Order: sequence, then C-alpha cells, then structure tokens
Amino acid sequence: MQTAAGPTHILIDFIVEDARLLRSARPAVDHLREAVLAGGATILFEHVHQFEPGGFSGILLLAQSHASIHTWIEDRLVSIDVFACGPIDVDAVITTLRDRFRPKAERIERRTRGVSDQPPFKRSPSAA
Repeated sequence: MQTAAGPTHILIDFIVEDARLLRSARPAVDHLREAVLAGGATILFEHVHQFEPGGFSGILLLAQSHASIHTWIEDRLVSIDVFACGPIDVDAVITTLRDRFRPKAERIERRTRGVSDQPPFKRSPSAA
C-alpha cells in the first residue's frame, strides 16, 4: 500500500476493449467514485458533462483535492487524474480502476507535486 501523505498526482491512461464503456458517464464515473472511496477519499461534489454523440468529462471534488475522467471513444481511451493533497491509498485507487475498466493496455504515472523533495523551482521567463 502506498499512501499519499503529500501532494501526489496519479495520471492514468487505459485503452479498453469495449468503447461502449466510454460512451456515457455511467458506469465509468461510478467506477471512479468507487476507486477514490476505496482509497479513503471523501467526495464533496461531482460534475459530469456528456458530449454528443458520445464521450464525457467528469470531476470529483475531494476533501483531499480532485479526481477527473475524460474519454475518447474513437481511441478507446479513458484518462483519469487523481490529485491527492492528503492521505489516499493510491494503490487501492489504481487496483479498483484496473478491476473495473479491465484495460488491454495502460500507462500510469505517479508524480510528487509541491515544494518538498522536488528539484528547485526555475525562474519563470515571465518574471522580470
């Protein structure tokens, strides 16, 4: 179990077998909700936008930050981001999402965000 105690960003791309799973928000958003709850997150708010003829984007506002989901039916791609500024069991989130979406291919990145244990910030070109 890897628990994110500081700012952690999980970037998940799944290629799924059945593009119908990505056409409308249900059951995919239900899967995302189940995953963040399995990780110990607290959901404060949810919003989903359905595109026509299919596909959607959604966001869960979490007490720990947020989780988002976006679909591209033509590519059988679902992209999910989970940003955690508090304790979340990221392994439980990933395992639940894998179990529900059953991807045939995946790319998962874990990034630490914020100021601790990071390379130093670089001066922005816009800072005069």
